[in-house]
Amino acid sequence: MTRALAGRISYSPPKSQGWGHSVSRLSPVQLYELTEMFLREQTIQFGESTQEFTILWEPANAGPIAATINALPLFAGPGREDRTGSVANRLYRRISQKVELASLRGAVELVQNLEPELKKQGGLACCTLHRSVQFRWRDSSGSSAAVPERNSIMMLGISFGRPRGISTMFGFDSVQHYRRIQEYLKRIGLATLSDKHIRPKDALACARLD
Repeated sequence: MTRALAGRISYSPPKSQGWGHSVSRLSPVQLYELTEMFLREQTIQFGESTQEFTILWEPANAGPIAATINALPLFAGPGREDRTGSVANRLYRRISQKVELASLRGAVELVQNLEPELKKQGGLACCTLHRSVQFRWRDSSGSSAAVPERNSIMMLGISFGRPRGISTMFGFDSVQHYRRIQEYLKRIGLATLSDKHIRPKDALACARLD
């Protein structure tokens, strides 16, 4: 990963912060729309995007959950894992399903619709939807060209369920580029990049001396 992010400046919040940037103030659909805007306007995607949905609930108290799951075409395809288990003498069912990119919006809406019902169940009941995207930066002109100076591959991780957040493993060719992306993410309300997570630590101070 160090090699993939090679460049003058790297940005990656500490692993102790889980997803790095909490976005619990956003609904799943709002998070989807903002990350799609970011990826469309600032990046050129490289390789495949991966998505996986997981739901964990108590069958005895399922209510509409089981019927919803069984009726959805989303869960009829390959890549499904269906397990049952018990925790503290309470039976739980867990389904994981790979999600095609074309079905991602529908899966995000499903997470948003299921959250209130799962919250009523309490305990371990929850649903998650994770997306991982590899990309290169789009050049500042907004063209279809990648930033020419570096061929580094960046990564954006997105958690649409609980905890809701994004994980940023970014590299920048210059302080100016970092500041531009920092300002953009703040302006659209997606995330606030903190200078304390910049490496090397003296990158910003050195730029002021140039």
